[in-house]
Amino acid sequence: MTKTYLKNYTFALVLLALGACEGTPGNNGVDGTSCTVTDNGDGSKTIRCADGTTAVIYDGNNGFSGATGATGAAGDTGEAGEDGENGDDGEDGMDCSVTQNADGTATITCDDGSTAIVGVPTTTAADAGTANSGADAGMTEVMADAGAIEDTNDAGAFEEMGDAGMAESAADAGAVDEAADGGTEEPVADAGTGAPVEGYTVTYGFEAEDSDGPAVNPATYDVGDDVWAVVSSLESVSSPSEGSNFWGMQDLENNNGGNSGYHTLTFGPYDVSGFDEGSISFDYFTVNYLVGTDKIGYVLLIDGQSAPNLAADDSSLTFLSESTGGVWTSVSASFEASATSVTLIVAADQNGADDYAGVDNFQISCTSCTTHRDCGDNATAVAAGTTSSDTVCECDTGYFGNGTSCAMHTACDANASETTPGTSTTDAECECNTGYFGDGTSCAMHTACDANASETTPGTST
Repeated sequence: MTKTYLKNYTFALVLLALGACEGTPGNNGVDGTSCTVTDNGDGSKTIRCADGTTAVIYDGNNGFSGATGATGAAGDTGEAGEDGENGDDGEDGMDCSVTQNADGTATITCDDGSTAIVGVPTTTAADAGTANSGADAGMTEVMADAGAIEDTNDAGAFEEMGDAGMAESAADAGAVDEAADGGTEEPVADAGTGAPVEGYTVTYGFEAEDSDGPAVNPATYDVGDDVWAVVSSLESVSSPSEGSNFWGMQDLENNNGGNSGYHTLTFGPYDVSGFDEGSISFDYFTVNYLVGTDKIGYVLLIDGQSAPNLAADDSSLTFLSESTGGVWTSVSASFEASATSVTLIVAADQNGADDYAGVDNFQISCTSCTTHRDCGDNATAVAAGTTSSDTVCECDTGYFGNGTSCAMHTACDANASETTPGTSTTDAECECNTGYFGDGTSCAMHTACDANASETTPGTST
């Protein structure tokens, strides 16, 4: 308790006049009243004086919380780690041998007793798959220079292909020359189950390292002027449209494996369900085909149509030029986004050693595919993009958004509590504590009513 003594003093000041006069001093003032201060323990204090008067005073309110500070800049990238140690040398491979089979395949036999059959076996066009009517719509032919380079005919297709399936020599007709060439590479999908990789699902040029080759009917042969096989040149045509090899055909009606009907190369079926839309193309040349007698053409089968019986009716074929003069010519056609599988059959019916043709550089490409999205800052790819789906991105811990754009979770005010934790897609939710109000990120104390006032509406968190 504190006592305060108040005294009043009266002072009379008398101005001295020019005559040096002095007045009489005034009387003393009355003593002040004694008062005391009591702490009420609720943020207020009461002043009581001896004359019976009282007054209540209140402590001041806390100031508003300051705004949340900006996010600090990212730290410098750490130094690269040291190179790891070299791995151990691989074990030596075992010796293997290759045996040519009658059906155009080859059998690889190794010292450990294991065997594998590789290459393209003899099949019939009836295995080709199916198509919708109208599959040939939009076919075009574009002339190209003989031996055209990749920029003309390859249209960005991959050079690295998968499992070695075609022979180095023309007579080998699909058999592998060396057992060591049996592996596969990533850029090309398996025949019949292909999916677009960087815009392409299949690229085939009859090279030794190519995979996804065609079904051949009849079996390959290369005897004198009778040719139905992989070659590097044929009569006046000295080079392929790309790479080192192409498929040559000459005097197909013969006794060395040929016949008087159609010879066929069947590519597919290939899965294109992941394409928005796409196209299939190949290069060909012809020399001296007799109009009405020698024929070469193709049919594109889409989603369910059976392969045509060409021996009975070849009207389903789109026929190519009887003579390009040995100049490689490009053919292409598009298919709709609704297509789920495609199969291409190239067919030739020809007789005579003076007439010959070749095909090369088969491609199935996605012409309307979308690049996988990049995850934004403060986000991580939780599922890699595929041929039919985009990359799935998720905001990192402490951030929310769609994975492409991520914002930091809201920081609650010091006088607020987090009522809903933030997730990778939603922000945190905050609520001001009891006695405070605001949006949760900035909270102020409720107003304290005066001693002579009543609270008509209680404060809430907002």
